[in-house]
Amino acid sequence: MSTVPEYIGKIIAFLNLETAWNKSIVGDITISLNKKNQTKDDIDSLVMAVTKKVETRLRETLAKHLGRNVPRERDHGIGLLDYAVDSHLIRSKNEPIYYLIYLILKEPRNSSHHTFPDYPFKTTAMVISEANEALQRIDTLIQPAYSSHLHTNYDPANKKINIKTEILKPNGTFLSQDQKVEVTLQFQNSVKTVPLTYGSVNTWIGEYDVRGVP
Repeated sequence: MSTVPEYIGKIIAFLNLETAWNKSIVGDITISLNKKNQTKDDIDSLVMAVTKKVETRLRETLAKHLGRNVPRERDHGIGLLDYAVDSHLIRSKNEPIYYLIYLILKEPRNSSHHTFPDYPFKTTAMVISEANEALQRIDTLIQPAYSSHLHTNYDPANKKINIKTEILKPNGTFLSQDQKVEVTLQFQNSVKTVPLTYGSVNTWIGEYDVRGVP
């Protein structure tokens, strides 16, 4: 008589049926599916890996949004999630994505069969599905609605970075001159925001004095 819990077979079937896994967890799921004679610990490890990817992906996305690494004291758990709100990556704590990620990152977590013995398949499938949905939503957080063609050059004589850009709205038309435009420059130890002014022929221009900047 097999000692493998029945729910493990259901989970394997569930993983095989789903075709819309986020690319960041496809590898973890593939490794899990390739294992023979899976145990509760194997399933628990998969849940740990998948939910951990939510935290990792949020941290990476927030770092791109900020243009710098997330401070160590706020780079994990609910602290990371709240920092994403403070940094305006997520608009507010009332956003659905905040609640979804909160459910995944809150403590205790990563404990599939340890905390829901009554409905292990349903709960494990739910946790993995929630993590997958969170990853899909995180991937959309910094996809720009606008596009730009940025040109910069350094003027060594005047110690300035000259900036010129053309900006297209989502419908493909140029941004009108009555809008506010700024560019963020990342340096070794700092991030600077430079306001741009409308130049001519749909271009925006600006400059930044780099004297004293490493």
